[in-house]
Amino acid sequence: MEQVLAIWGEHALRGEAFRNFPLTISDGARQCQVLLSGKGFPAGVAPSEGFSGFGSCVGVSDAVPFLQQEPAADRLFEMVKEVGQAGYILRDAETGRFRLLGPLRQIVDPDSDTVSVEDIRAGLLAADIERFDAVWAKECEVGVTEEVELRFGRDFYDCRHVLFELQPPAVSETSPDGLFAVYRDVTEQRGAETTLEQVEKIAGIGHWYSWEATQSTYWSEALREMFGILEWSAEARNRHYFWDSLMHPEDVPRCRAEREAGIKEKRDYGIIARAHRLDGRMLWVKISGHPLFDRDGGLMGTMGTIQDITPLKELEGQVLQRDKWFKRAQRLGGIGHWTFERSERRIHFSEQAQEIFGTEGVDRFTFAEARKRIHPDDRELLRVIQHKASAGDSGFECQVRIFRKDGSIAHLLVAGEFDSSESGGLERTFGTIADVSSQVVVEEARRDAEALMSDVFENADCGILVRDLTGCFIRVNTRAAIQLGLRVSDVLGHTVEEVISKCDRMEDAELLFDAASKIVATHGSVTYDYSYRSGGDARATEFRVVNFPIAGPDGAVRAVASMRYDITDFVNAQDALKQLNEDLESTIRARTLELRQSEERFRNIASASADWLWELDADLNFIWCSETFFEATGRKREDYIGKSMAALVTDEERLVDQRDVWSTFLGKLEAREQVRGFEIERHHPTGIRTIRINAMPVWSDGVFAGFHGSTADISELKQTQAQLIETDRLASLGGLVAGISHEINTPVGASFTVVTKLMATLSDIQASFLKGKVSQKHFSRFLAELDEGLGIIHRGMERTSELITHFKQVAVDQTSLKRREFELSETVSDIVTTMAATIGRRSVKIETHVPEGIRLDSYPGPLGQVLINLIQNAIFHAFDENSVKQDEIDRIVVAGDFGRSGTVTLSVTDNGKGMAPNVVRRVFEPFFTTKFGSGGSGLGMHLVYSIVHGALGGTVSVSSKQGKGTVVTVMLPIIAPENVGREAVIES
Repeated sequence: MEQVLAIWGEHALRGEAFRNFPLTISDGARQCQVLLSGKGFPAGVAPSEGFSGFGSCVGVSDAVPFLQQEPAADRLFEMVKEVGQAGYILRDAETGRFRLLGPLRQIVDPDSDTVSVEDIRAGLLAADIERFDAVWAKECEVGVTEEVELRFGRDFYDCRHVLFELQPPAVSETSPDGLFAVYRDVTEQRGAETTLEQVEKIAGIGHWYSWEATQSTYWSEALREMFGILEWSAEARNRHYFWDSLMHPEDVPRCRAEREAGIKEKRDYGIIARAHRLDGRMLWVKISGHPLFDRDGGLMGTMGTIQDITPLKELEGQVLQRDKWFKRAQRLGGIGHWTFERSERRIHFSEQAQEIFGTEGVDRFTFAEARKRIHPDDRELLRVIQHKASAGDSGFECQVRIFRKDGSIAHLLVAGEFDSSESGGLERTFGTIADVSSQVVVEEARRDAEALMSDVFENADCGILVRDLTGCFIRVNTRAAIQLGLRVSDVLGHTVEEVISKCDRMEDAELLFDAASKIVATHGSVTYDYSYRSGGDARATEFRVVNFPIAGPDGAVRAVASMRYDITDFVNAQDALKQLNEDLESTIRARTLELRQSEERFRNIASASADWLWELDADLNFIWCSETFFEATGRKREDYIGKSMAALVTDEERLVDQRDVWSTFLGKLEAREQVRGFEIERHHPTGIRTIRINAMPVWSDGVFAGFHGSTADISELKQTQAQLIETDRLASLGGLVAGISHEINTPVGASFTVVTKLMATLSDIQASFLKGKVSQKHFSRFLAELDEGLGIIHRGMERTSELITHFKQVAVDQTSLKRREFELSETVSDIVTTMAATIGRRSVKIETHVPEGIRLDSYPGPLGQVLINLIQNAIFHAFDENSVKQDEIDRIVVAGDFGRSGTVTLSVTDNGKGMAPNVVRRVFEPFFTTKFGSGGSGLGMHLVYSIVHGALGGTVSVSSKQGKGTVVTVMLPIIAPENVGREAVIES
């Protein structure tokens, strides 16, 4: 017991919380075991050296001598009852009366040791009797622990609040008596709570407690009312209810983090967050929390307050909104404000003022810093402002120039008011600042415009008179005075009648007044012409006068202005123009006759021409055709005129393989592109004919008007060209035959000579043998000659066999034009070997760089023809026969390799004299040659282009520079395209 009381006392001294401390109390006859929980109040904190808490009885039995309290313990317990205002009630089972221990005895009946139920009821307030009866009946019937708070006293304002915990009867065989109740006087707590609730309602604050062990929480009534919680349910008591159900989801992570940080660091924490009431209305709340720890540092819970700061937030929002409006108004108005605090000796700028002053991000300056930004010529204004402040003026307004950061000059309008202290000295200056640079520019522009208009008015090429509505002239330029033969002073300030009386050059006053009346009535202009003669025989001077109104700010006509133009030259020019028009009409009639004759001549020429001439409109419809057009097509005029070209050409008029070509042609017409040398094959009663089309788009003032075109039948030309190409191909093959024959003749002739010599030597050796005169020396010499001769014959025959083999394959390919698989390196080798034999005495070296393993499924004959033509063309054109290079020999290199995407690249390169750019552009044109009349037909390279793009399905290109040689690049597919029709044409 002493140990328990000692621990209990330590808590009292330290002001720490305690829970379930066991204690046995007794009155000498009975003893009771209780569990106490509460919080101690350390010395110096009211109530002094005591406890605040509750106790519960766990059993009553007879007192045991060794459990009697020691005097020190009894004193401590009495102190607990006195300081803590707590006690208990024992019921005597025999008498049914109750023994009150503690402060309740003084409240109910201080003169009696025991009281009855009626005595207790008599001390209650009338409002609590019914509740006491209900609890009493329930206690007697059910026998469960019940907690109830009752008020003892005369009225509501003079009563004591006592919190009872009624215990169930615990009568045993050994003890008929038992603990009826434990209680505590909570009058002070209830008074404090009432005061707290009133304070909370006034301040909009509620408090809460949260216990970590039970994960539950307590909210004050003000706090529950704040969130509209009418029923304090088990769900609401959960510690996480506020975080999960009431706080705004976006604020939960931040608030939890702040709470955890406060607990971790064992400090108070504060949070401002959004939450909502149960009716959905959003609140801004300020949460102030304090974590509670036990003596071991473990978290017991948290406590704190929640304040509704929604009105403050709304007020803050209104202030911020008004501040935004104020800043917006300053920005829209181009005005900022500033304050000069004399005590600080600094000028404070608003954001807009910073932008205007050109010092964004710097909100304050010393007077000296601001002075440096002002233009030197305007710094004197600062002294003027200081003088005004010293003189007691209320304020100032001036315009100054400042330097911006970028070096530009801005014009600012600065205004301020002086605030004086009670002693009369300057305390501060408040003012505004506005950028008036644009206004200054406008004002300068206005002045410039006025000066310009004055110059224009004075230097205009017409006379200008301005008169008010009374007829008095108020503005006159010099030219007008000269036109009237007067001085400016003779007109300015005088009326119309006065000016007319001085000169005879002005129109009648009636014209002037009628014009003024019409202008005032209609606000429009009035124009009229008049003339005058300065002498009897002099030509008349013609004037045109344009009168227009000058309106005031209200729109009413204030004056009439007259612009007077001398149109004498114009009238004379009109007369001359009239005569010119008559002459021009006569010329046009004659020219029209010539055009008709020219048109007739053109039509006759078009009818006589072999070409078909035609014309299309912007919609590609025929609008004219020559007579040969209808003769060639076998159609009538009405079949074409007004009809579309695309609609008139039917599928029967096109070859099957010409669809793409025809579509390309129509595409060029639709794209308004020029068509030159476009060849198309078409059906004709006499067979398939080839036509060549040329068309030129016609534009009129940038607008497409149609096409002018011509069509020619070139079938005979194509046939002749094909024959020439075939002749050229056979000629090249004939050249190969001649070259090979010459090359074979050398080894054959040598072999024949050696055989003749060997036959003579053999005849000699035979004669000597028959005579028996063959010596060993003679026979050895014969064998040596025979060995040497047979070697020469063998080498000659090998060379001959090699030439015949290569030529045989080339000749077969050239004549058969059949498709087969072949090794590219072998075909190139055969061609080069054969061509090397035809060079003769030309010192040209032919090299090949074609790797093995490149197999093509193509046409070796056409490919050989391409190589033969390229090599012959290089030999014939690239190298002059008599030219000799000092640094290198003439060389032709044939190279091949795999290309991209299933192709093979074959190139023929020479180091000859190269070609000019204009020659490169035309090298593939038929009949184009640079050695016309010297053996060049102009078909070799055209034949190369036709074969490569035709049967071989590839492409060919040429690059060359003069003096640097030429490279012809052929790109072929490994598998030639299937084209039976074209292959048949080639064979034919």
